[in-house]
Amino acid sequence: MQLHPPLDMDGLELDELDRAVLWAMRSVAVGRVDCPSLRRTFVDLYGPSADQILCALMVMIRLLASRSRGGLRMHMPGASAVSHDELLILAALSAVQAEAAENADASLAQLLGLDGDAGSVAAVRYVADLLGDRGRRLSGPEREHWPRPAIGQAAPSAHTVH
Repeated sequence: MQLHPPLDMDGLELDELDRAVLWAMRSVAVGRVDCPSLRRTFVDLYGPSADQILCALMVMIRLLASRSRGGLRMHMPGASAVSHDELLILAALSAVQAEAAENADASLAQLLGLDGDAGSVAAVRYVADLLGDRGRRLSGPEREHWPRPAIGQAAPSAHTVH
């Protein structure tokens, strides 16, 4: 994925599910998928499917990190900034939930820059399907509504996950 400056989350409209998924992705990236508070949040959202969803998120993040050229840029759990890669993943999950199956694979591969990587596309589709359980949908940050950081604005730095 490409290196972009971090953005402040205050300008984004992320709902409860988007924030929970972002927290889970970040926790997975730093090796803390075993966080009791994270698991409790997903149990509250998904009941007995929580562990399956958290494991799927772990596999998806690790697969995307290993197959992206420069790794994924992810912030620490609890950070107030959001990276471009984090936004792309949230947008991709939301797009898969919103699109017809026949259109989703091509647009997903283009959005994430994964042309020809059927495994990563399948992992994102699987996670999006699991997150849609109980009728839940990610609001998905739309690219044209992403806040633009001010030039020279200092923000917490993200770390790279490989």
